Amino acid sequence: MIGEKTEATSERIRSVAAELFAEKGYGETSLREIAERLGITKAALYYHYPSKEQLLQAIVLPFFDDIRVLVEHAEQELPSGPALRSFFEAYLDMLLRHRTVCALFLRDASSLVAIVPLYKEALHLTRRLNSSIAGPDATDEQRLRTAAAFEVLGVALLTSSWLPDIPDDTVRKTLLDAAVRVLDSDDDATQARTNPSGAPETDAPAP
Repeated sequence: MIGEKTEATSERIRSVAAELFAEKGYGETSLREIAERLGITKAALYYHYPSKEQLLQAIVLPFFDDIRVLVEHAEQELPSGPALRSFFEAYLDMLLRHRTVCALFLRDASSLVAIVPLYKEALHLTRRLNSSIAGPDATDEQRLRTAAAFEVLGVALLTSSWLPDIPDDTVRKTLLDAAVRVLDSDDDATQARTNPSGAPETDAPAP
């Protein structure tokens, strides 16, 4: 029971700190401000997180854990056809789930200084992810299209501030459709990805 209460408090601290970091910036937010918004003492906050850097690390680690899982899945399964859209959907859902954390990185470079090793790992994971989706024999054009498709999905991180009136369901469908189209260079490629069996498609009913 005590352990559950402690974890609940830690989770609440991370949530409030992430909001403040995103609002004011990591460098401009003090532990005192976090404690005040939480309605607890600084001593109570220090009990859970002795430093602001440790608090930031605790906030971003779940995001990195999810990225690692997706990268490992892509490297093992090499998704294509309908599975590719499903993978993009999982990636997009991950971005939306961690939108507050990602927004912090986008607007506050000082936060990166505090977690340089994790940031370097993020770059490495991104390269691995792009390589896996593009495929081992990808041309330069395919590699660029893959990178662009992930950039399209990344627009989801900006919608809460740029287009807050658009529902997440609309964001998901629109960006997924756009990312798949960016990845496909022409109609033949589109057909190959959505109909990987190679069988011709027709509107005529089967005999």
